[in-house]
Amino acid sequence: MAPAQPELKKYLDKRLFVQLNGSRKVIGVLRGYDVFLNIVLDEAVEEKEGGEKVRLGMVVIRGNSVVRGRELVATTASREARFPNDSMVDFHEILLRGFYTSAL
Repeated sequence: MAPAQPELKKYLDKRLFVQLNGSRKVIGVLRGYDVFLNIVLDEAVEEKEGGEKVRLGMVVIRGNSVVRGRELVATTASREARFPNDSMVDFHEILLRGFYTSAL
């Protein structure tokens, strides 16, 4: 039996807002993940307090430092991103509650 995988497949190639431990916030395009919920974000930008933004490029974020994430949708009228709905994806809930798919 193949190992179980977290259900993050629907977020691949989507722009995500990710909140990390220590109140850090990163926005980027999800390019990959593993069973430990480590994630790879491309075109990543860290949002610091005071509105400062730091371009990070491609980053690997350890799963144990991710608090939650949310998909962003770019609006066509402006370059602002918005949340498609108010639901947050709590990556630790995915891990703890076993929301996994297993490849057969």
